[in-house]
Amino acid sequence: MKKFALMLCVLVAVLIAAGFAQERSYAVETPTVIETANDICKKSQGEILRKLSEKPCLPEEDLELLALVVVAEAEGESELGQRLVCDTILNRVDSPYFPDTISDVIWQRNQYESMWNGRAKRCVVTDAIRNLVRQEFEHRQNSDVVFFRTKHYSPYGSPLFQEGNHYFSSL
Repeated sequence: MKKFALMLCVLVAVLIAAGFAQERSYAVETPTVIETANDICKKSQGEILRKLSEKPCLPEEDLELLALVVVAEAEGESELGQRLVCDTILNRVDSPYFPDTISDVIWQRNQYESMWNGRAKRCVVTDAIRNLVRQEFEHRQNSDVVFFRTKHYSPYGSPLFQEGNHYFSSL
């Protein structure tokens, strides 16, 4: 019953934070459980609202690595094309089918060829690319792209669209 009360409080707190509900009492059969649920809600609600308002943080080493891949894979492409390459990495990190970190996604075997063929060693990351990556991390352009390649769509996933020289696909 405590788990149910906690789940109910979390749901209510999220709905209140999103503006979909007003704060109100919810009746539960046992008075002891009502007190416990109210206590849990009071403690949890503030913590949940605080976490919802926190911006995600991109560690400096992840920023640099992500920016390097964007330059190595999308130098000469439009800003949108560069953002979409960045998104393929961020979307993979969020996907249960790929590694959980930016570094592990980038260094995954046979992925992001420029990291394996020496091209990245010849690239220079500029402040403009760092800013693009920061912006994309905070407000993703496209949450569907996970694959891209040149000349044709990847044999994996579902084709989405072409931007510049890259063909983007989703899962």
